[in-house]
Amino acid sequence: MEKISQTSIKRHKISDEEQNMSSIDRFSGLPDGVICHILSFLPTKFSVATGILSRRWRFLWTHVPYLHFETKDFKCEKHHDTEKSFSDIVNRVMLLLKVQIINTFRLYCMYDDDEFKKWITTAESRSFCSEYQLETWINAAKSRSVQNIDIYFDCEIIEINLSRCLFTCKTLVDLKLSFCIGIPSNGAIFLPSLKKLHLYLVEYKVDEALPHLLSGCPVLDELIIDGIMDRNLGCFNISSPTIKRLSVYFSFGGSEFDNPDYRVKINAPELRYFQVHDCSYQHISLSPLSSLIEADIRLNDFEEEDYYYTCCLLKFLDSLCNVKCLKLSGVCNMDKVDVDEKNWMEPKEERRACLLYSLKTVTIDGFGCTKQDFNMVRFILRNAQVLKRMEIHRIGVEEKIDVVQKISLFHRGSRECELAFC
Repeated sequence: MEKISQTSIKRHKISDEEQNMSSIDRFSGLPDGVICHILSFLPTKFSVATGILSRRWRFLWTHVPYLHFETKDFKCEKHHDTEKSFSDIVNRVMLLLKVQIINTFRLYCMYDDDEFKKWITTAESRSFCSEYQLETWINAAKSRSVQNIDIYFDCEIIEINLSRCLFTCKTLVDLKLSFCIGIPSNGAIFLPSLKKLHLYLVEYKVDEALPHLLSGCPVLDELIIDGIMDRNLGCFNISSPTIKRLSVYFSFGGSEFDNPDYRVKINAPELRYFQVHDCSYQHISLSPLSSLIEADIRLNDFEEEDYYYTCCLLKFLDSLCNVKCLKLSGVCNMDKVDVDEKNWMEPKEERRACLLYSLKTVTIDGFGCTKQDFNMVRFILRNAQVLKRMEIHRIGVEEKIDVVQKISLFHRGSRECELAFC
């Protein structure tokens, strides 16, 4: 019995070893294309590092269509004065690359380590990336029909103007620029395939820079503008005949923007989805949005709110013609003074004919339980003729019962409207 049990244990151990070996063999037996797809999820530094695994893996990384270079992945090498700098490594990778089409080229020049940031400030930062090197890399990506480009510069360390060759890339579908400078206000811009553009804290030297950029994007479908670096612009003009989704995130009120004439003008006749966060409605000018279906509005609130600002808000909502799904955040908490109820309860005839005759769902996020909050809800319920559902979120626990009882008694212009308190 003892011999049998020892034999069975030994066989069991062999079986486990065979299973482990078979697992390794299954991974190694994957086709090169599948392995390259797996490597595409890794930063390029680690993708290249797999070349030491075996002879077969040595140059597999050169066929990966996804390139992700980030300075923090190479800062140790530079900090210890090894032979290769960040730019040397990028140059070598681009030179050895064998893939014919690049799906994504991502370049992140950022420094989140204070010690390294201090060191690089005293060193020659352009050794990490110069305007000439950036142009060389972008041209190399263009020659391989790059589809997605994502560039992030820590502008406190490196101030590099974007290469003009970037703005004539015919195959580019998705472009994301963060903390970048050098958006051209003149010259050739032609991005015939670009469908999505994300601009995060980008610097626009003149008012004409953004309109000039958008004019060269004939099939642009989605635009995201998340903050701006230059606060001295007089008018921020967003105009496109093709975009269907627009998201705008930046504040321009109070001390941040002292210029009372500052304006954001939006002209997008084909817009289906509109999201605006951290903006003050009295500075926004909208052209008729007859195609708009869904709007997510989160506006700033200021202590000086009065009758004028209430009228500005109503005028802003008037511009959201034909919208069917509306989410409001921030506007509920805007009133700090006693505003006459009639400011809400006497809507213009044209207002009844557009927004309030098309609106089907309303979501109010952050109900503050002020008189103005109740007036706004009463206004919408009374005048929205085809409203199906209103959701009110983030009500204080102590006030919830009173809020439910009070709002449930409001007159509803739509008999089918149901209320939900979350």
